[in-house]
Formats: sequence, structure tokens, C-alpha cells
Amino acid sequence: MDGFFDKEYSIQQEFVVFSHKKFQLKIDSFPRMTNEGNNFEEIISFLASGETILTSSFHGAYWGTLLGRKVLAFPFTSKFLTLKHPVAMYPGIHWKQPKREIKILGKTLYQRFDESKFLCSTDNWRSHLKHCQSYPESLQECRDRNNWFYQQVMNHLSTV
Repeated sequence: MDGFFDKEYSIQQEFVVFSHKKFQLKIDSFPRMTNEGNNFEEIISFLASGETILTSSFHGAYWGTLLGRKVLAFPFTSKFLTLKHPVAMYPGIHWKQPKREIKILGKTLYQRFDESKFLCSTDNWRSHLKHCQSYPESLQECRDRNNWFYQQVMNHLSTV
């Protein structure tokens, strides 16, 4: 319902990468951002600057769809499957924690997983772009449904 979705945004990049803070995408040298920030206007503006959004963030996929952009998702949870307007999904993802190692004279003396981040392979991601599509009607459809739900709640409260 936010007014930031009503602004006109020009496409400035072919691709932008929007990662979940724990599930980081390492794809080429495209403009990137994570969902760690809390400046909603900045995030929406960033997502809108790309023709296609490459994302591991559920909200990045949802907001990108509402902006009428194409989305290629790198999911880490099944909630990506719940979107009314399905986004293209990179298949067969295995998120792994990166290892930190100290090797001396060919022997590993110390090995630890970075528990705060996960990475996945993104090989051949461009071949999945053919499944990306935009849904220009998605914003209005979602707003209509929100208004419908609000009316249902108001009707229910008026009978209580």
C-alpha cells in the first residue's frame, strides 16, 4: 500500500542483486544490496533500478514483482512458493556455510564455519532468465486484496 510503489522509476541497470543478509549471492559485479538496511524508500528505489532482480530475499522477490520487474530467485525457504505471482527460481540450490581455514605446510590447523552467512553456487544462472516474467498488474491486484481484507475486518468488528 506504500506510496513508494507509485513513483515512476527508470531502469538504470540490466541486473541488480538483492540478498538476504544471511543468504548472500555472489554474482558478477552488478550493483548489490542486502536486506540488512531499514530504509524502505532506498530499498524500493534500488530494486526498481534493475530490469531484472536477482535475489535470495523473499521480500526482494515480492517487492520486485510489485514494481513490475522480472525476478530470478535463489530461494532458501519454501515461502518463495507462496507468491501469488510466481517468480523464476534457480533450481537445485544447496546453501552452505563458508569455511575459514588456516593451512601451514599443507596441513589444516584450524577450520571453522561462518555461522552467520550461507553461500550457494550460481553457475549458469543466465540460462534461467528465460523463465522470468513481469506482472504489471500485481501491485493493483495486491492492493485490491488488501482493501477487501480490511473491509472484511471492519464488517466483522461492526457486528461484535
